[in-house]
Amino acid sequence: MNADHRVIALIDMDCFYVQVEQRLQPEFLGKPCGVAQYYTWKGGGLIAVNYEARNFGVKRGMRGEQAKELCPDFHVFHVQEVNGKANLTRYRDASADVFRVLNANFKLVEKASIDEGGKAGERVMELFQVEYIGQLRKYSLDALQTSMGEKDGYWLFNLTRGIETTAVNSRNLYKTISASKNFPGKTCLDTIDKIRIWCHNLAEEIFNRLEKDRAEVRNYFIKV
Repeated sequence: MNADHRVIALIDMDCFYVQVEQRLQPEFLGKPCGVAQYYTWKGGGLIAVNYEARNFGVKRGMRGEQAKELCPDFHVFHVQEVNGKANLTRYRDASADVFRVLNANFKLVEKASIDEGGKAGERVMELFQVEYIGQLRKYSLDALQTSMGEKDGYWLFNLTRGIETTAVNSRNLYKTISASKNFPGKTCLDTIDKIRIWCHNLAEEIFNRLEKDRAEVRNYFIKV
C-alpha cells in the first residue's frame, strides 16, 4: 500500500497489568487499583496504576503504602513470585491472547513498547521545552534540523504533520529472551551455593518459556 494512503491504528493497552488482574477478579472493575512487584518494603513498588487511582495522585513507582495514604480504598494486586523472582507469565499470556486476536483479523501487526520516548525523546523535550509531539509543529524545518541534525530534524518535521513512511513489520517472534534479577544490599549473592541456586532458577525460567513457545535457541549469554 502506498504510504500516502495507508492508515495505521495504534492500540494502546492502557495500565495493562491492572486490566489483567481485574479480568481475573472483576469485583475490582471501576475501583482504584494498582499492581506491585514484590511484597517487600512498604507494600512493594507499583509498576501499574489505573486511572481511578491516578485521580487521587497515585503514580507508578510509588510504594503500596504511600498509595494507600493518598487513596484509602486503593487495592494492590501483587505480581506472583516463583523461586523468589517476579513471575510475569500471567501478563505474557494475556498479551499473547491480544495478539492472537489481532493477527487473526489483520495482515500486518507490529508489537512495540511506547511507554517511554528514550534518550532521543528526552533530548527533544529538553531542547524544545515540549511534552507532546504536536507542540513541535510551530518549529520550522530549519530550526529542527539545526538542533537535531538534518536526518532527525526532517523526520520530526514530517512526524508532527502526520507523515511517516516507515514500513509496518509483523513481529510475532522475539529475537531475544532473558531472565534477570538484581541483588542489592543484604540480598547480595555472597556464596557459591547462592550463585548456583540463582543460576539454576534463571536458567529454568528461560527453559520453561522456550518450551512453552516451542522456540529454539542458537546462542546464549550470561550477563553479570
